[in-house]
Amino acid sequence: MDVQEPRRAVGVFNRRFFAHNTMAHAENRGAAVIYSTLTLLVSLLFARTHALFGAYPFAIAYLCAVDRRVPFAFLGGLLGAFSLGERGYAYAVVYLFLLCLRLFLSYPRGAGRFLSPCAEFFEEEAALRAASACVAGLFLSVYELIAGGLSATSLAFAAAILLLPVAFCMLYLGYFTDHRSLLFCLVEEETSPRRAADWWLSLSLGSLAFTLVRGVETVSLLGISLSFSLSAFFCLLLPQRWGLLRGGAAAAIAALGACLSTVNVVYLPAFLAMAAAGGLLARLGARYALLGAAAAGGLVSYVLAGVAAVLSFLPELCVCLAVAWPLLHALPRLRGARETEGERARNAAQAAVRAMAPGGQRMVRFADAFSSLAEVFSRLASGSPRMENGRVRGDRNEILEGQFRMTAALLQDAAAREEREAREDAAVSLAALRVFEEMGAGARQVSVFGSRARLLLASGVRWEADHPEERALRARLEKVCGCTFAAPVLSLRGGVTDMRYTAARRLAISAHTAGVARGREVSGDVFSTFSDEEGRYYALLSDGMGSGREAAITAGICGSFLSGVLGDGAGKKRALEALNLLLAEREGECTATVDLCEIDLLTGNACFLKCGAASSYVRRGESLFHIPAGRLPLGMPYEVDVEKTKFPLQAGDRVILLSDGVSQSPEDALWLCELLSDRWEDEPDVMTDRILHAARAHAAQNDDMTVAILYVEKA
Repeated sequence: MDVQEPRRAVGVFNRRFFAHNTMAHAENRGAAVIYSTLTLLVSLLFARTHALFGAYPFAIAYLCAVDRRVPFAFLGGLLGAFSLGERGYAYAVVYLFLLCLRLFLSYPRGAGRFLSPCAEFFEEEAALRAASACVAGLFLSVYELIAGGLSATSLAFAAAILLLPVAFCMLYLGYFTDHRSLLFCLVEEETSPRRAADWWLSLSLGSLAFTLVRGVETVSLLGISLSFSLSAFFCLLLPQRWGLLRGGAAAAIAALGACLSTVNVVYLPAFLAMAAAGGLLARLGARYALLGAAAAGGLVSYVLAGVAAVLSFLPELCVCLAVAWPLLHALPRLRGARETEGERARNAAQAAVRAMAPGGQRMVRFADAFSSLAEVFSRLASGSPRMENGRVRGDRNEILEGQFRMTAALLQDAAAREEREAREDAAVSLAALRVFEEMGAGARQVSVFGSRARLLLASGVRWEADHPEERALRARLEKVCGCTFAAPVLSLRGGVTDMRYTAARRLAISAHTAGVARGREVSGDVFSTFSDEEGRYYALLSDGMGSGREAAITAGICGSFLSGVLGDGAGKKRALEALNLLLAEREGECTATVDLCEIDLLTGNACFLKCGAASSYVRRGESLFHIPAGRLPLGMPYEVDVEKTKFPLQAGDRVILLSDGVSQSPEDALWLCELLSDRWEDEPDVMTDRILHAARAHAAQNDDMTVAILYVEKA
């Protein structure tokens, strides 16, 4: 065993742990310091907040629910536990246990027998986080029963510490599993309440606000209760941001914390009246909403408890108005300066699509293709008297004009294809969003791009990739999008969880070839395979007219040119026209047959394009299909004559490509049809050699011979 291996493992652990949970995870260092400090302070406050019967469950729930800056949450809870004196030591042990337990449950791994996949630390499933809180509560309850004995007080504490951490952990998870920042929750306006997750988020933030209000119940400044001030602030702000129902529910939960702190529920109707008035008047503007909420709260207080209640409530209300007034006026500007979640998801999706086939890179690759083609001309022509001394036909200006037009046309084809694949299909996107909603996946934004190689990006998804219903979801999405999707990839971008579906390949191709040159010369046949970035596979068999070096030069030009331009998005017919122009400008005989087979690995459709090439065949089971030969080769001074045949392929098919030295038509080579039909041997090398040997035995003239067999299998 390598002695450096444990050291490397520790290094990887440190990098992944601290990159995910400290300042390196934030967008900038200043924001990291602020959020880390807030996490520590909130955890410290929660650790000191009493619930019932001497139980302090809130820091346990917070430490189990939080998924960012967990070490700071642990440190805050630890400091809060030590501030409680001797009774806090048990909590300190529990916080340390929870940190270790969550590290174990969330250690980055693949799918296991008992634990689901986890990409980063502290990103385990919500159920595991709630279970951790339950284990912590169970430990404290058992400890109390052992240390304090069986008594009414001990039993009450045990029940509270066993139930409350789990309950509040589930409530807090509505915020932490939604991956939305506090800034987003503050700026967000009312959304559609039809999603249960939106209500869960409201209840979650209301529960966090409730705990904060309870935590500052003993804090006052110049006689002004911070607990009441926070409750009033939430009642003024939340209904105006999220609407009367969702915002009012969150505000009511926060207000309940203030009323429980003073053991006086007489103010709860006043807080509810403030929330209702603010939510109803929000459409009239912040000014009317704030004034109406303050008036409603004061009126209800006066009705319930008289002038004394209004006077005792007035200082906190004035403080809240002084803070909420400028804040509500600043929110529209803040919202205008940042993207909404939907815009952010859409822009991220479009950026991802552009990154897959950026136009600038495609232009560079086209330039490289033409540059490499020039090198091929120079290298292959070296030592060739005809091509060294050859004179280009026609006027130079006309030649340059034709070449520029050819290049422009190729680039237009590539740009048009890229634009089609980068365009969002709005109708399909909407239909896919409905599928997510009906399946309960909770996607907030779904974008489907492309017309053939579909790309689906869903933002704000609350499912994991191994969710039990994911296959059913994928099947419905495939029906809507009209393609087959591979397993989804989940990623976290800008605090939003994305689910990415890409079109899956149905087929895989393996090519096997054999050939022989005429006599001892260099073969004029060139066979090559290549593919593009969008799942298209090309097999090219080119035969330069004549034999030997001159034929090899011409066939090599065809292979180099077509692999360069087709691999980067040019249309097939336009590429053949450009190649024809290129060959026709040479002096003397410079023609070549082109047998091009394009196989779409996503759909299974094949397209055979033949320019003077021999017949091809497709064997499926015991059946043999004939692909007719082309008529005229490339390099002739007239319009390109392409024989185009489309044929749907499936796994198990065998595609046989032949040069004209082997066979030109079935009528000329009945032996070949018999060999491919009845004497087939599904061994690549055996079959290519058998065809080549039979062709040499039946050949009427001595010519270059090439046999290529494409084996089509399931991807």
